[in-house]
Amino acid sequence: MTTAICNTNNTNNYYNHNNLNKEPLYNIKILFNGDFKVGKTSIVKRFMNEDFQVHHNVSTIGIDFKIIKKMVNDKLVKIQLWDQSRGCENRRLISTFYRGANVIIFTYDITNKESFENISKIWVKEYNQYITTTLHSNNLFQPILVLIGTKLDLRNQNIEKCVSMEQGKELAKQINAELFFEVSSLDNTGIDDSLNEILFCIINNPNLKTEQELSLIKQQKLHQIDDQNIENYQHSKHCIIN
Repeated sequence: MTTAICNTNNTNNYYNHNNLNKEPLYNIKILFNGDFKVGKTSIVKRFMNEDFQVHHNVSTIGIDFKIIKKMVNDKLVKIQLWDQSRGCENRRLISTFYRGANVIIFTYDITNKESFENISKIWVKEYNQYITTTLHSNNLFQPILVLIGTKLDLRNQNIEKCVSMEQGKELAKQINAELFFEVSSLDNTGIDDSLNEILFCIINNPNLKTEQELSLIKQQKLHQIDDQNIENYQHSKHCIIN
């Protein structure tokens, strides 16, 4: 079962897997935040079309990332999938994690209410702390926030102890998430739909810049820095002479 907060069209018809060897038009950075063993790595594996292991107990420590290419709306997109878990205390590394992010996916396990509560207690607070320092200097628009509840296949086993869909929707509204999904990596429920919806929202954002446009912006910034350095040098030289 997949639920989207924002109204978007079905994106199943937007993929075309030809011409993936061309230079990508867009470079999208997607970040996964959440507690240990909530299923972030399993989602990434499904996104990458890798084999899902039922008894896979390895958790990400620190930060990991993978890269895939997809055709979206006849546009080639390179997608960076960054996975972070608690345990990474390197502030410089965490700052790099958020720098240039287009999407932040907050992830919780519907069978683990603590992981659900930690979204607002830990992960949204960290996001607000680091995105403030990286947004203006590295991003051109506010990242899209997404909330995903994992392990949907386990709800019927103990429905009373699980986080309900209504609770998930309410939290998504509280943290200003544009999209909310419940997925299962085990039976691959909602995985493709969630990625399609996310990419569709990004590609249709009018503030999204192409790789060529970003390159020009970087060059302009470098020229501005060079001009400022020259001006500072001339000013200091003038002061010394006087």
